[in-house]
Amino acid sequence: DKIKVLICSHCFYDNPQAYGKILFHDFYEWLCFLGRMSEKTDYDWYIKMHPDPLPGTEEIIRGIISQYPKITLIPSQTSHLQLIEEGMNFVFTVYGSVGHELAALGMQVVNAGYNPHIGYDFNWHPKSLEEYEKFILNLSQMKKEIRKRDVYEFYFMHYYYTIADDFFLKSYRQYIAET
Repeated sequence: DKIKVLICSHCFYDNPQAYGKILFHDFYEWLCFLGRMSEKTDYDWYIKMHPDPLPGTEEIIRGIISQYPKITLIPSQTSHLQLIEEGMNFVFTVYGSVGHELAALGMQVVNAGYNPHIGYDFNWHPKSLEEYEKFILNLSQMKKEIRKRDVYEFYFMHYYYTIADDFFLKSYRQYIAET
């Protein structure tokens, strides 16, 4: 009956400010903050590593969760559908693609700063660390209606409309279709 929270980590070697200002200096600070929050709540906390972590990432994450035993590491190959079937309620990311992937499946996603989904209402976008903490402490009161049409619109705009198709080839999409 507990709220189930998934942390979708980022690769520590990615740029934490890639989309603009986030609520933390870097991903390490973000994970440590969530670790401290896990100690203040009665939720089931899980963490799933970035699917293709660079060397050192797993060791850092294992070090963090050794300090916060309420967080359970789950295999990075665990599917989103399995997470939903097992009752996962909330997902925390800084700016990850789970913002649209899991929102499309009806999950509540909370970002930690400026992100690609900021122009849409299918994720939670706290504007301050205080608001972020308030979100975490009050998850039972948070339920956002997710309009799949908005998620699909985001997907189109992010992956098709704004990306040049003819950067290296006459048409990348045509090349892929023909090979």
